[in-house]
Amino acid sequence: MSLSHSIRWYQRRQSRQPDLAAWPEFTWFTATDVLAAGESMVTAAVATGTPSVRIGRRRTLAETGAAAGPTHPEGGSPAYCAIVVCAVEGVFDGRPDESVAAEGAGRTDAPHPREVWLDAELDACRPIGSTMRVIGRTVPPVREIVTVRPTSRVEETRAWLPHDIRAGDLVAFACAEPVSLQDLRRRAHHPERLDDGRWS
Repeated sequence: MSLSHSIRWYQRRQSRQPDLAAWPEFTWFTATDVLAAGESMVTAAVATGTPSVRIGRRRTLAETGAAAGPTHPEGGSPAYCAIVVCAVEGVFDGRPDESVAAEGAGRTDAPHPREVWLDAELDACRPIGSTMRVIGRTVPPVREIVTVRPTSRVEETRAWLPHDIRAGDLVAFACAEPVSLQDLRRRAHHPERLDDGRWS
């Protein structure tokens, strides 16, 4: 089984049964929302704007059950983690990617994952790509692997998101560590937002 098949299987599973170990305690899910201690993250994002952050204590192993051990992405992680909600600013055709080319046996015409740009600086936090989900509307079951940007990390953030994702959508995800709103707010670290011709 290839890496891409493994990622698709895992993220399909996450869309139906999220890995609670990655989220703060008292986090629950509906078809269109994430609830943090009873607070709607959709309502919070509409009221305060995006990005929006909620920090909570990480669930214990007893709360998450036996599955928490093998599925949790962090080892020796801190006691607190975060929920972040961002808005989609743009969705673009992907650029050539070495990992995709390798999987396509060196083909230069291999399809590249689309890029989904969010209104936050993801290099300021540790987003868990497998937890990313569109909230605020009903989404179709058809999904695809996308590259979530901006990020300056060597390893890009990949997520399994609806094929009809579009500008204005809200995306919620868990971060492995707490992050401040100030660190998430947009800065001038990614000039390609404006100068690569895709935003006009």
